[in-house]
Amino acid sequence: MRHLLLESGRSRLGFAEGQGSPMRLHAGSGRLPLPDKTVGISPILPCSRDRRILGNGAAEIPMPTMTFGPRTVKDWLATPEGEHWELIHGNLIVTEETGDNSRLAGRIEWEIRKYLEGHPLGVVERNIAFAFPGTTDADREGVVPDLCYIPNDQFLRWDGEAHVQKDVIPALVVEILSPSTRQIDLVDKVEIYREAGIQEYWIFDRCQKTIRIYRFVENGEEPIAFQSFDETVTTPLLPGFSLEMPQVSQALRTGRDAQHPSRP
Repeated sequence: MRHLLLESGRSRLGFAEGQGSPMRLHAGSGRLPLPDKTVGISPILPCSRDRRILGNGAAEIPMPTMTFGPRTVKDWLATPEGEHWELIHGNLIVTEETGDNSRLAGRIEWEIRKYLEGHPLGVVERNIAFAFPGTTDADREGVVPDLCYIPNDQFLRWDGEAHVQKDVIPALVVEILSPSTRQIDLVDKVEIYREAGIQEYWIFDRCQKTIRIYRFVENGEEPIAFQSFDETVTTPLLPGFSLEMPQVSQALRTGRDAQHPSRP
């Protein structure tokens, strides 16, 4: 299965040939996609352990289920509860969080929450849906970051009864790359988060053991740092906080070893 790109509005969405008919979206036209048109080959591919080898020797790359646009926030809000849907440039996308991604996100959440207990600057939350009315294509974007930090001034706008937060802008968002959403997290969400006014965006790649750090005030286009899982992650948003990645990795390995002890 080849990993292909769709041109969609201002950015590109990754999908896989062989999962439904290949389609092309006309950039900015708002028209339905035309069948059997493919555009380019993505240079951003999952690592080998994320690929399943088919009977013919080809490597299948897991991809998200997509419902091609034009879709709106209203359509997004009508998606089934309990499923992880996002709205990216007018396309509805459903993904599933892998077990190891969930554990890593949970550990990062725990570290930030522990810091916030002694420094009550805001809250940290996981899998919260956001729409950003102030952006250019506000009715075509809806995201559910793996993790986010919301400072107190933004949390005052929190609507505890809403399924989607429309008046809250997190200061920091975190995504853990997965095979199905790699292209979206590395390309499309950079664009969405930057325009929404999010200050910092961390992208964790478990395969490459790297962390891309965007601080959009400093550089709106490129990460200001690439760090490894052997380093410590800090942010000016949380003075004195440090995410010791060697300790995080060790804690995750220890938990896995406890679940699967070696046999004599």
